Amino acid sequence: HQTPMPTLQLYVWEEFMPDWTGGLAVAIASSEEEARAQVILQQGGYPPSDWGLLSIHPINTPIAFAVSGGS
Repeated sequence: HQTPMPTLQLYVWEEFMPDWTGGLAVAIASSEEEARAQVILQQGGYPPSDWGLLSIHPINTPIAFAVSGGS
C-alpha cells in the first residue's frame, strides 16, 4: 500500500520584496509553509522582509503570469 503523493500547488507572491518596483516569487509545493521555506532557501537563507500578495493555484490547469518592469 503506497502513501498518496501530496497535492502540489503553485504559490505566487506579487510585489515580493518591493524596492523601486515589486518583485515576484514563485514556488511549487504541497503547503504554504513548504513554499515559503523553498523561497527562503532560494534567497540564500534570508527570509524576506515583505512577502507581498500571495495567490495559490492548482497546477493541473493552464496558467500564466506576466510582470512588467519599470521605474
